[in-house]
Amino acid sequence: MNLEKVGLTNYPKENIYSYYIYMQSLNVVLWMDCRGGGIEYFLKQKISCKVYKYEVHELGRFNESPPGYLTEKTHNLPIEILKKCDVFIYQFLDKKFLKYSTDPDIKDNNILAYLNKDCIKIGMHGTYMDCFWPITSPIKPDQVDRIFAPLKGKSTAEIIKLYNNNEINFFLKERFENNIEYTLSRENKWKDGFETDTNHHIISSVKFVKNNYKKTRLFFTHCHPTAYIFIDQVNQILELLNIDGITLYDDICSGSMVYPNIPSGNWPDSKYVGIAFDTKFKADNIKINEQYYINLLIKIINNYL
Repeated sequence: MNLEKVGLTNYPKENIYSYYIYMQSLNVVLWMDCRGGGIEYFLKQKISCKVYKYEVHELGRFNESPPGYLTEKTHNLPIEILKKCDVFIYQFLDKKFLKYSTDPDIKDNNILAYLNKDCIKIGMHGTYMDCFWPITSPIKPDQVDRIFAPLKGKSTAEIIKLYNNNEINFFLKERFENNIEYTLSRENKWKDGFETDTNHHIISSVKFVKNNYKKTRLFFTHCHPTAYIFIDQVNQILELLNIDGITLYDDICSGSMVYPNIPSGNWPDSKYVGIAFDTKFKADNIKINEQYYINLLIKIINNYL
């Protein structure tokens, strides 16, 4: 184990038993939304550690539904756990979340301020790609204007014909580039904000997505990645920790894209995505359902225009 790199200096190196006990005492805090479950699952396949997982995607609502989420009403910051944290793995949370935030703009006044100076911080964007489906929810205002407005006044039969003839522009390639650009802008803000902290690292899924999105299914929904994204992220985490004897996952996309007890969802595929991106994969448990998108398209036109 590279103790200087991971910032852990009290490891008793006398024998393998003490090494095992020490690894068991490695405290890892996950400060993420439901996707933290994917990180936890694949990380614990590789290292023995204590994982403290907090789901933070309900922070903006500060409510009690569904139960178990970190909320202002029932939970204070886990300060004692944070002080003893060895590895803090988090997703980007804007400064509007105040003390729960991980934003570099208020790094001295948010959750990061409670971590000890040797703690390894590993941040990542929340992973959002809405470009792999013609229509996602909620509908963005610019999509209403660009995708649906040109169809206003057309009959249902005309819309169905246009859809079936691949003549509706869902701007999928442009949305892909926008998703990537947005992710990179967020990553650069966090990198720049923490560049003076040698114990702070930002990992990225952008390269992996760009290299593999045509080969295999990377997302169940716009915000729920398949196993492959999590495995790539955990590989990056393991490389940063640089723990002797721990091997990385190899051939990441060779196994199942699903994993136990992690929420996923299952939005249907469309021929439009295959055409736009020239995808090479066919997943048996992902259905192509053009009628789903035709019905949704007609409903949106009726409701929004």
